Amino acid sequence: MTERGKRFNIARIDRLTVSSILERVQIADDPVDSAAARMGFDQLYSLLNAKELQFVGRILAIDPKNHGVATSHLGIMPPPADLVPIRGQRYLVNAQEGQRETPIETQYLPERTHRAYLAMNEHIKRDLDRGLVVESGYRSPAFQLVTLLNYFQRFDFDIDRTFKLVAAVGHSEHGFPERQAIDLAPKTGVSEGGVDESFALTDEYLWLLQNASRYGFVLSYPKGNPDGITFEPWHWSHRK
Repeated sequence: MTERGKRFNIARIDRLTVSSILERVQIADDPVDSAAARMGFDQLYSLLNAKELQFVGRILAIDPKNHGVATSHLGIMPPPADLVPIRGQRYLVNAQEGQRETPIETQYLPERTHRAYLAMNEHIKRDLDRGLVVESGYRSPAFQLVTLLNYFQRFDFDIDRTFKLVAAVGHSEHGFPERQAIDLAPKTGVSEGGVDESFALTDEYLWLLQNASRYGFVLSYPKGNPDGITFEPWHWSHRK
């Protein structure tokens, strides 16, 4: 249940709680297969103490509309049974010391979205002689909570800024297989912080604008979108 009309306020002790939760999940995660992306709430809750569980309850009760974001509530459902792992991906990262090839953690997509991605990627390779990688695929609602806390900490606990980039739990297309989100990145180079708005300047992005709909993919958050989400040229949802 959300807190209508109430803004979320964080105390100093809550910052320590966020750090503790993130540390527990990191320790419990499988470093080889990124199992956290598929975790259910039962698994997450089993890692937490009473104080952390209480804080999580407060996070789940946040209404993002109180923080300038108008995304729809899509629902909270368990991970689908047909998730396909995407292993061994790599892309070039542009760092101050030059480019370096960097591995991407194992990602997951529901089977139908995975098939559509593979077909689309083969097409873009034929047209541009370069492909796309999945930087982020399926994220369970429980892992969406972890992602939210991670960015919350990274953005110095600025909840308004966080919600403009990371959807509230139950609002994320990454955890909604009927409209599965996929964050795409060019294999040829991203910034050191990961894929960003500069993706909109690439030939790959222009190709997606012209061709992605043929495979059922839609740009979820274009410039000036009514949801109040930051422009995300990398975020495409599969709706076919």
